[in-house]
Amino acid sequence: MTFGLYVPRSSPLHRLPPGVKLLGVAIAGTGLFWIHALTWMMLALGTSVGLVAIARLPWTIVVRQIRPALWILVGIAGVHALLTHWETGLLLALRFLILLLLATLVTLTTRTSDMMTALSKLLQPFKRFGLNPEQLSLMVAIAIRFIPVFIEQIRDIQDAQRARGVEQPIITLLVPLLVKTLHTADALVDAIDARCFDAGNLD
Repeated sequence: MTFGLYVPRSSPLHRLPPGVKLLGVAIAGTGLFWIHALTWMMLALGTSVGLVAIARLPWTIVVRQIRPALWILVGIAGVHALLTHWETGLLLALRFLILLLLATLVTLTTRTSDMMTALSKLLQPFKRFGLNPEQLSLMVAIAIRFIPVFIEQIRDIQDAQRARGVEQPIITLLVPLLVKTLHTADALVDAIDARCFDAGNLD
């Protein structure tokens, strides 16, 4: 899993400013909820797949990003097929699949530092309401960066449990993950303190 990690490539999407990409995802996400025809939704999906090809991203990486959500989308489509209509469920599943593809596309074609700068600029108007754009963009950047770290920790725990022949009820995964997460948070705080980082000076 490489979610949140920049994949360097020479492509038009990589060169596109991060703010434009974020705005594009927001507009596309809004527009998708106005599409109620399966033909147009399939066209939107084809466009998203085409954008991934333009970005020259390895499909193995992209598929790993969306694979954990596929079963959820299949479940959503199935429930709607039973309770309402199969086309309604398929439209909803495709809508979220496209959004997931677009979000993945942005994270894989944008450096975290560039994303942080773009978010900070976009949030500047909210300063008048007491929001600190720099602090919020730093929080988002840290969250994105540590997603693959947490995924790797989950895999390590699962591998260790399988090696011991342990059945995997949810509690046996959550407890060691919580411990690892707290240790990671402590290490991050120590690293920030060692660099004399002062959140008050981000204004």
